[in-house]
Amino acid sequence: VNQQWQDLTFFEKPGESIHQVQERYLSFLYGLPSSAFVAVGSHGTAISSLVEAAIPGIGYHFFSKLGYAAVTRIEMHAGNMVHLAVWEQKSKTFNVLK
Repeated sequence: VNQQWQDLTFFEKPGESIHQVQERYLSFLYGLPSSAFVAVGSHGTAISSLVEAAIPGIGYHFFSKLGYAAVTRIEMHAGNMVHLAVWEQKSKTFNVLK
């Protein structure tokens, strides 16, 4: 895992690199119609790869702090990630990252 976050192109077969996961998930998000509102269940690595795409350099830190059944809110507009927030259970609010 550490090597994957140090080199976003590294992977061991049959797995994917962080970069490949980013491309797959971003392709899905970019392909949604502008009026779409969807909920996606996913693994922490995949969501963290989107955080890395939005805010380069923090994906691994985000991944390492991600709790079980965490909720991350990502808003897209015109093909851009415009809002990124993480649900904080203690305060019952979203902590805005971007």
